[in-house]
Amino acid sequence: PFEQLVEAFPQAREHGLFQVMFNHQQRDLGALRRLPGLLAEELPWHSREAKFDLQLHSEEDRNGRLNLSFDYADELFERDTIVRLARHYVQLLTQVSQQAQVALGDVQLLGADELAEQAQWSAAACTPAHVWLPEMLERQALQTPERIALVWEGGSLDFASLHAQANRLAHYLRDKGVGPDVKVAIAAERSPQLLIGLLAILKAGGAYVPLDPDYPIERLAYMLQDSGVELLLTQSHLLGDLPSADGVCTVAMDMLHLDSWPVSAPGLHLHGDNLA
Repeated sequence: PFEQLVEAFPQAREHGLFQVMFNHQQRDLGALRRLPGLLAEELPWHSREAKFDLQLHSEEDRNGRLNLSFDYADELFERDTIVRLARHYVQLLTQVSQQAQVALGDVQLLGADELAEQAQWSAAACTPAHVWLPEMLERQALQTPERIALVWEGGSLDFASLHAQANRLAHYLRDKGVGPDVKVAIAAERSPQLLIGLLAILKAGGAYVPLDPDYPIERLAYMLQDSGVELLLTQSHLLGDLPSADGVCTVAMDMLHLDSWPVSAPGLHLHGDNLA
């Protein structure tokens, strides 16, 4: 049996291909009891040790009734989590058995009490923030200018340097017409430039439209057209991988010379109705 193989090779559990297992068995001792000269009796047995992080056992008797049981690693899952998972699974089985033609997307995993709880959460009053994100970060930069704010392989930036670079780029964007509710696309790999670009767009009052440079070029072209942006921030080594779109100006952030722009913030203050 597979479980005995796992016991014989414990390293398979540490580096296995999967850590979640579903096991369905049909249980019918009637055939054994009908054999001449054989007395068959079922003995209760259950292994107390979970061989995997999570296991679901399903046993079907000759009448088609199911008995479900979970084994789980208690250092990873709380009992309430497994109880909720079991309740959702039963809810799923009940719906598909009663409505065989229902689409998977229409299956409701949550029960009536959970739906009511979600509705109660959604009804909570939302209080708009009186301080927007760039202002909060500016305060942090004033309080701890030399504290490390960004770390990557091969370098780091403190709060003062991070905000100085973002502020210079924000002033450049303001000069390019970026302001409140102006959308700016940004396509960059994970790097300091990506974070600086996002911060600069917000500081300029704009709203960023993130583009994953790994997306197919057709999808990127559609996103540029559909979003209605007129400015795209990127990196020089990605210029050949991005589509060109009518009316969209593409700027490589790493090719800009921004030393002459102010290091202070543009000084905008937005409210909750702005896109940013």
